[in-house]
Amino acid sequence: MSKSTKRTTPFQRKHALGFGLEIVEFEEKGNMLVVTGVRCLFCVYHGRHVELTSRKCKPTDNIHIFKAPSIKQHYLSHLKQHAETWEEYKELSVDGKKVYFNGKVKRANTMHMYIDTNQDAIHFTIPLPIVDVIIKELFYRDEDQILAGIDEIEEEDEEDHHMNMERIRKKVEKKIALKRNAMKLFKLDEDNEMYTVDIPNSTRFFLAIDYVGCGMSFRETAAAIRHAKDRLKMKKLGGINDHNVGQ
Repeated sequence: MSKSTKRTTPFQRKHALGFGLEIVEFEEKGNMLVVTGVRCLFCVYHGRHVELTSRKCKPTDNIHIFKAPSIKQHYLSHLKQHAETWEEYKELSVDGKKVYFNGKVKRANTMHMYIDTNQDAIHFTIPLPIVDVIIKELFYRDEDQILAGIDEIEEEDEEDHHMNMERIRKKVEKKIALKRNAMKLFKLDEDNEMYTVDIPNSTRFFLAIDYVGCGMSFRETAAAIRHAKDRLKMKKLGGINDHNVGQ
């Protein structure tokens, strides 16, 4: 095929469904309307992932418009930026492809347009007394005190047998594990006599604070953030559970 023929290859209507495309530009030629531009619906609903210098992928809100020539290889080359969703889409039946984008929220209408979900790490420095006194001793009881409380209950239990010691022990062990898990967040900087805390995901962090501040439990907060991730199409909010919230 000559270069001149390639440059005038017209858009094939079957490619719209086959590659997830939408016609957006026409040109009048004689008595006919000729398609001159189609956009990628994966860009519209999922955003694109481009390679950064560090070889990490960054989502972008630019929507790719295909111009002439309309060649299958051009579409396939671009769809590498939508590898996961494209793999899912191409395995669908014709009827499945027709409804694939139905009900999906356009990326432009999600929080991606207003929140930088790639560069949102935050760093805290905290004086020693705040962690050692307020958090360790006041917010979380000392482990020795908790265990001493069990010993007292066991002595009473020997007399009246009205308390389920196994249940109490499990509850206490859970509290101790919760404290140890939370304290992992604080890294001691002995040179500066400070603790440091690194939060790699500030969006998820502030959501957790907001939800817990409204009276939600750690488990409820984790569930709410997972729902937000699914509803807003924000993968950055993934990987949350009640233990993460507890930290």
